[in-house]
Amino acid sequence: DRERPFFAFVNYMEAHERYSPPRPWDRRFLPPGTTRVQVAGLGSKGEILASTGRRRSSSLAVLTGLYDGTIGYLDARIGELLEDLRASGDLEDTVVVVTADHGDSLGEHGYLGHRLYLYEELVRVPLIVNHPGTFPAGTVVEEQAELGDLFPTLLELAGAAPAAGATPFRSLLPGAAPAPPYAVLENTAPKALDLVQMRALRTPHRKFIWRSDGRHQLFDLELDPGEEHDLSPSAPDVVESMLTTLDDWERSFAGTTLQPAEAAYDEATLERLRGLGYIG
Repeated sequence: DRERPFFAFVNYMEAHERYSPPRPWDRRFLPPGTTRVQVAGLGSKGEILASTGRRRSSSLAVLTGLYDGTIGYLDARIGELLEDLRASGDLEDTVVVVTADHGDSLGEHGYLGHRLYLYEELVRVPLIVNHPGTFPAGTVVEEQAELGDLFPTLLELAGAAPAAGATPFRSLLPGAAPAPPYAVLENTAPKALDLVQMRALRTPHRKFIWRSDGRHQLFDLELDPGEEHDLSPSAPDVVESMLTTLDDWERSFAGTTLQPAEAAYDEATLERLRGLGYIG
């Protein structure tokens, strides 16, 4: 019904392991001289991380080239979607959001993948919002935002009533609300790493990573954007302050209750979820 508003959630999976972009994206970002034999013999994540020296550097360069190829291909497909909206005359009246649920580590911190840690390469994801007349084109917003902020943002843009009850998130419309002093990140169900749970407190300039095994970390994101130098041993007062803030954040949800409901899926949907690894 072209007279009614529509909502579409388009979930692209191309930028997930194993990285297998189609031609010509499969070779566009590979290091010069890379052969198909090298790509085919790349090996598993464990084998790449176990290698050393030039072999490890070469493998990571090839892996990064394949990852960039999947991003290039994905960019082209999103472009096709936008062109279809433009051709139908709907683009000017459609809010378009491009974002991601996580990034991938490509050797940073000695790791490949996205299941364990809360470093920047995994949690600092793109957030692009297009709606002519609301968000000025080409504007870059430096302040922190969270994916949860999209909920009140889209409600407001749609003219819908705000969500019932308190929410830690804010509308991202210009002038709607100031950025909070911090964002909280969580990995409370890790699939490895001896089941170590993690929670991070990120301010515009610092990140504190709490770990359930007590090996907390503190980074200066301005001076050390790659998070290579843990400052926690030399800044116990800052660590204590961050721990207190995390405790206060957790206590702020005291008394909050959720009413879970069992979702109903057909067998085709269940099979897709199994294939993506979301259910056993």
